[in-house]
Amino acid sequence: MSELREWYFKTVGLSDEPAERSVVDVEITEKPERPALSLTRKALDRAYELRAFEIEHYWKRGTYFWGFQIAIFAAFGLFWKDGAAGPWHPITVALAALGCLTAMANALSAKGSKFWQTNWERHIDMLEDKVEGRLHKTVWLDNGDVAYSVSRLNQTLGICFIGFWIVVLLYTGQAYGRFSLPKWVPAPDRMPDGAKTYVVAIVGMTIIGILLLLRQTTNLKASFPQQSGEHGVRVERPSKWHKRLGPTNKFVRRYAPDEP
Repeated sequence: MSELREWYFKTVGLSDEPAERSVVDVEITEKPERPALSLTRKALDRAYELRAFEIEHYWKRGTYFWGFQIAIFAAFGLFWKDGAAGPWHPITVALAALGCLTAMANALSAKGSKFWQTNWERHIDMLEDKVEGRLHKTVWLDNGDVAYSVSRLNQTLGICFIGFWIVVLLYTGQAYGRFSLPKWVPAPDRMPDGAKTYVVAIVGMTIIGILLLLRQTTNLKASFPQQSGEHGVRVERPSKWHKRLGPTNKFVRRYAPDEP
């Protein structure tokens, strides 16, 4: 047992518990010395339960904030449609500011939820060896490719929305307040192709956003296991854009928190 693993089991209060007995041992013993479910198994089951809880509430919180985004978009569209005071109105500036705040809250909430999900996954990685082997740390591959991370995609999309609302806030604030833009900022009223410049900038930012989303693959700290099941060659990828881990490898073994 590594020093970190020993420290972990002492911290959670399981350092003195013996290895769990098999089902056969429990059945042939008339008066077992301890319950069939060990403290380690109970802790492992609890870690799985809390991980599922965090995943469920991760998406509930996300739905809550995306609902705010939809409502703000709808209100923004209504004010844009109302031409009585022109498309730019102090409420549009306030809505853009609110959109920026909710997008920021969404991104931070997603990051916090992911923190707690990862916390319980690391508990599972440390506990499972004494109960169910390395089930959670063994990952099957589809044609040697790693999949995209759903949570990281959601977090990155939230960051893209933060950038979007900042641009909208600056633009609506400038249009309503009639602030003069710096000379280096292209504007439709300054140059004939100013509108085209904005279109090109928007398309460019969209492409950058797509590239960022394509980069959000699952971050696997793992190795290609040997025939004995022990760690083998460490998985190395040139970048997170590369999904292929190996043409012939069917699964990888993730590293536990106490493994290098």
